[in-house]
Amino acid sequence: MAGIAAVGKTRANNGLHVQLMTDLSTKITKEVAESLGFAGPYAKFFAAATMEIDSYKPFKGYVDTKEVEGGDDVRDEVFYFNRAVAKAYADHHPDADIKKAGADIFFLFNEAGNVTVMDYAAETATITQLVTKMRQEPFVSALAKIGQEGMPDMLESYNTAFHEIYSKRSVVERERTTTASMKELRAASDAAWDELAEAINALYTVNELVTKDEEKAAALLKVIDDANTYLLRFRKTVSGSASSATDEETETPDTETPDEENPDTQEPENPDGGDGGDEENPSGPGIPNP
Repeated sequence: MAGIAAVGKTRANNGLHVQLMTDLSTKITKEVAESLGFAGPYAKFFAAATMEIDSYKPFKGYVDTKEVEGGDDVRDEVFYFNRAVAKAYADHHPDADIKKAGADIFFLFNEAGNVTVMDYAAETATITQLVTKMRQEPFVSALAKIGQEGMPDMLESYNTAFHEIYSKRSVVERERTTTASMKELRAASDAAWDELAEAINALYTVNELVTKDEEKAAALLKVIDDANTYLLRFRKTVSGSASSATDEETETPDTETPDEENPDTQEPENPDGGDGGDEENPSGPGIPNP
């Protein structure tokens, strides 16, 4: 009796596995699942497969790198500019009181240190603290004496602008660190697929033995044939050996021995031929031509 073949998937590299999940989840549609009575298992499989597919080959860099670096560069320039203004008053103003006021403000910059070599978060915190102190006495009066009452606002504005840009990066970083590993995602996809395949096979068997609905039988058989086309092609690619067309047509769950127990279809230890790509390393090649 026809049925979806049981094909081992654990030894395929991530690229092959993702492509199989893509093919299966695309070829078997939600509409077909609902019309034939396996919508529940299909929805579970589609969700698991989608998570795996979306997590394949994750970005290592960040699209916003130039924006983040540019925002920090501008913030650094604003810091240096205001520091230089305070130093100019402290070093060169002819009026002693104004010169003293400049020295007081320059003292704050010295206390802050070289913020431009700090990491992004530390620089943000340091400038925030600098601005807070500038808004306290005796520094409020000192800023007024040198005519730089707007200095804290200027520093704060550029510091805040950078922080808003970098906060978006933090969200992306968190999402990357909380994403399940490909090994976990693959296991979930495989389990969901096995459940779906079992449901489809059971529906076909019941229809053949009990219901005997010819139209439904034809529709289920198409789903089975489509799935087997991808599964058996997948197994051939992974194992590196080509079975005969007759073997492909006659293999069913009733007669097939799972790959792990069948030495004739045993996948090699390294299905990539040494090119890399395993469950922990998602950098393997795509589907080769056998």
